[in-house]
Amino acid sequence: RLSTATPAFAKGTGFRLEPVRDGFRLPELLGIDRTKFDYIDYHINRGIRYRAMPGAQLLVMKDGQVVYEKAYGHHTYRKQEVTPGDLYDLASVTKAAATSLAVMKLYDEGKIELDAQVRDYLPELKRKMIGRYKIERLLSHHTGLQSEIPIYSLIGKEYVADSARGVFTLPVGPERWLDEEVPAKVRKNLKGKIDFTRRQVYKYSDLNYYLLQLVIEEIGGEPMEDLLEREFYTPLRLGKLGFRPAREFPAERLVPTVTDSWMRGGLLRGYVHDEGAALLGGVGGHAGLFSNAHDLGRLFQLLNYKGEHEGEQLLSAETIALFTAKNRFNYRALGFDRLAGGFNHVINQGASRATFGHLGFSGTSVWADPENDLVFVLLTNRVHPDPKNERFQKMQIRGRVYQGVYRALGTWASPL
Repeated sequence: RLSTATPAFAKGTGFRLEPVRDGFRLPELLGIDRTKFDYIDYHINRGIRYRAMPGAQLLVMKDGQVVYEKAYGHHTYRKQEVTPGDLYDLASVTKAAATSLAVMKLYDEGKIELDAQVRDYLPELKRKMIGRYKIERLLSHHTGLQSEIPIYSLIGKEYVADSARGVFTLPVGPERWLDEEVPAKVRKNLKGKIDFTRRQVYKYSDLNYYLLQLVIEEIGGEPMEDLLEREFYTPLRLGKLGFRPAREFPAERLVPTVTDSWMRGGLLRGYVHDEGAALLGGVGGHAGLFSNAHDLGRLFQLLNYKGEHEGEQLLSAETIALFTAKNRFNYRALGFDRLAGGFNHVINQGASRATFGHLGFSGTSVWADPENDLVFVLLTNRVHPDPKNERFQKMQIRGRVYQGVYRALGTWASPL
């Protein structure tokens, strides 16, 4: 409102506009003691000090409002500080924040059935054992399939060039372009280089989600990333969440992972760390997604809101309830991990058993607790400079951060 009069308007003239989307709130307005976030800061900074990871982003949302958002440390243990707008390689969080959402959308539309088999959608696998696996088993990692996509025969300098020319058109690293025929070769390997067990058991496997990506693209008739952008990322205005960010963002906004001078051309910034996703052109059903903590948190808040966004139903509440509940084979949900499966010490401190989310190899994680209307995201690049760095796990940084979140909410009365 105007504080003084103008020739055209009287003093006090103005408008009151109601918010159309969630924003930020002071923790105290939601009954949260901000001083208790000091415990989280301590353990993240301790992890940085002991080189468990160079830096991190943390986001905590309560009742749809951001109550804590902070960046820590540096990109590479050097001068460049992490900011809340920087993008991290989400690694396997892609399974939940991309592939599972695409399956949920197709399920909502009646285009995919959970008890259907892979061969119902991919006729080329009709006579193969992997064609017999059901969609719900792929989502649950309950097929017994080998852990990794068979790509070793395709990892070699003969498949990359140091300039874009001829068939070398897919950027896979700084000054490196991949042979455009390689993604088709990866798919061909499915027919002859897949080990399997006839007894379908729980075994976490990227291959389950690569098959889901193929099914999604066959049903939709378009790349999976296009479906996700149209149905979720654009409506939610998630400008910092997507695949292949090196095309759109300057390198200084992209938090690096590893250095691969042999095939990928050097330090990877905005190029997916996972080799399987890289050989698919940067978009995999199991890896390839990048984001900052804020946009990833907003995406998962949609699920807490039962699929509703600004009056539009992006997913049905029934589908969300089905996919985020415990599946009938193992402890996981359909497309999501469950906090109750590996973080019972956090459940004991106030997290609901309905909390779902996912972890990523690069040191990323996101969780949504629908009963507490809570979303929390921790992003790190603990794989820099060495993917074999085990300090992040040994220091139990994730679990301590999660406990700290619930301590700040006041759900845990005991001292930490």
